Amino acid sequence: MVCTLVILKGTLIFNQLINFFWTALCFGGIIVYWFDSPSVKPLLPFIIISLMSAVVPSKYYQLSRRSKYYERLGVKKIRFFVQDGNWRWSVSKDKQAAIKLIGSRSQAAKYLKTVKMYERYHLICLVFFSLSGYHAFAHNRIGLAIIITLSNVVYNVCPMLLQQYNRVRIEAIL
Repeated sequence: MVCTLVILKGTLIFNQLINFFWTALCFGGIIVYWFDSPSVKPLLPFIIISLMSAVVPSKYYQLSRRSKYYERLGVKKIRFFVQDGNWRWSVSKDKQAAIKLIGSRSQAAKYLKTVKMYERYHLICLVFFSLSGYHAFAHNRIGLAIIITLSNVVYNVCPMLLQQYNRVRIEAIL
């Protein structure tokens, strides 16, 4: 029992390290840009606009209602590298936990709320990264603008595709 808890605890730490890695990597360009920005006046409006995007209904940015669409875009590859993704479960000794992650309708409904929360978070970040990238281009900070744009795709677009894929699959269960 003690051995199992230690292994499980280790995979939980590994899971959080995956999250920390992507967040630190992708927010790096944003942090560097805004700390060294020629003008921070738009920072507060960008934050407010980004937060306001959280109220946009998902039907306006949901790309498809078919899981095969997302699979063709490569979400299964994306799923390998994310928090609670296939990589985390491949190193876990508790394979049954991965299989029984959603075992009932109530668990599916609960997980759907989590998916929506993650999607809203990444939408807020997507808008903020986009505005920041545009601002960097407008101020001729081309290198940082490219880094911010690439980070936006990795940190926000890819997870939003994955969350939309998860939502379509969960809604099919419900």
